[in-house]
Amino acid sequence: MRTLSRALILAILISCFSACSSLTSFEKPTLSIADLRPTKFARDGQVFTLKLKVDNPNGIALPIAGLNYALNLSGYDIAQGFSDNAVSIPANGTGFVEVDIKANLIEILPKLAKSLMSGDRSLSYDLKGQVNLNSRFVKTIPFDKKGEIEFNPFDLMKIAL
Repeated sequence: MRTLSRALILAILISCFSACSSLTSFEKPTLSIADLRPTKFARDGQVFTLKLKVDNPNGIALPIAGLNYALNLSGYDIAQGFSDNAVSIPANGTGFVEVDIKANLIEILPKLAKSLMSGDRSLSYDLKGQVNLNSRFVKTIPFDKKGEIEFNPFDLMKIAL
């Protein structure tokens, strides 16, 4: 009986150490904007769908419960908010999270007009926030991603028509 309880304790300790070792090798996923497209006009602003690409470099799935974000385009704060869209990003894989954001075009377009009218279809972005996980060990993962995204202002006219 004593040998059985020692073996059980040893098995529990080994599983705890292996769980801890997988935590120490946890790598932060990377996020980037895959797409930003206007979806509809609302009385209080334009609704865009922001599609985020999430690359998970870990050997376990990433259970995303939602995220908080702030989006800056060409130096202007465009939107901030949260999403509670739950999605699981596969181990060593890629997945996508879509977030609807609302922005006031009357405020945004004059600020972005110079960039949009220059014929350059790309806008610089800065996306900051945190991914909220449904995990017992890691609860949140902060992110700060800068990059360029293509945006066609004529897509806005398609939604309006």
